Amino acid sequence: MGPIDWAAIIGAASWVPQVTGWVSRKLTRPALRVIPSSFPEIGYTGFGPIFNLSCAISAEKKDAIIERVTAILEHERGQKMDLTWVQLSETFSEFRGSPGQSELVGKSQAAIALKISTLLLAEKVIGFNDLAFQAAVRAQEAVVTDRLDFLRKGRADAAQEMLRSKEFADLVALWERHFPWQEGRYKAEVELRIAGIAKAARHRLEFALSPSDVERLRQNLAEIRHFREELITSPAKFSDYKWNWVYPPFQVRM
Repeated sequence: MGPIDWAAIIGAASWVPQVTGWVSRKLTRPALRVIPSSFPEIGYTGFGPIFNLSCAISAEKKDAIIERVTAILEHERGQKMDLTWVQLSETFSEFRGSPGQSELVGKSQAAIALKISTLLLAEKVIGFNDLAFQAAVRAQEAVVTDRLDFLRKGRADAAQEMLRSKEFADLVALWERHFPWQEGRYKAEVELRIAGIAKAARHRLEFALSPSDVERLRQNLAEIRHFREELITSPAKFSDYKWNWVYPPFQVRM
């Protein structure tokens, strides 16, 4: 073997660390660590059932892009809710206004994707909704809109007639019929889908709702009806809607 051959071998060998590093980076898969807060925020509004989860998320080994998050809530009697992330919120700072008052400064955005770095901890509030329920609402809203447009062509009291109609009653009944919250224990499985990885990361939580929790949430049904009525009547000034929320502590976080 001559000098030229040895030079070729040495040159090829010099590329081995770079190629090995490139292959290693390609084969390395990110791992997510999710640290939830001590309690979720649970509600029932015009958007239907709401499950808001405050958490800190970090990536290990490699940066990750979360492209979808879902939550399956199962009651101890077997009823399930399939929820999907729709909103991401975060708080930047807190400042004091009038005496005894403080305000939070933050932002909210539609949940499309979330990049998690190995260098920084991402602290977010992930807002979950029932998309199937919202689709049913939109379908009935279309029926109500068509009926209202028809009434407005020939009646001066179209809005009041609409409020007395079967179409409007069917719309409001959706919230009453699909009210999901019950007294008892819930198991929540939060599934985080990472781009490029087939197996989802899962996080399991448990909490319980008391009879008073359920009653507070059920009281929102009257506010929902009032909200839908004002969308029909279009008052000069809409009411200041006040929604009840409950914050049951997590009993299991894993």
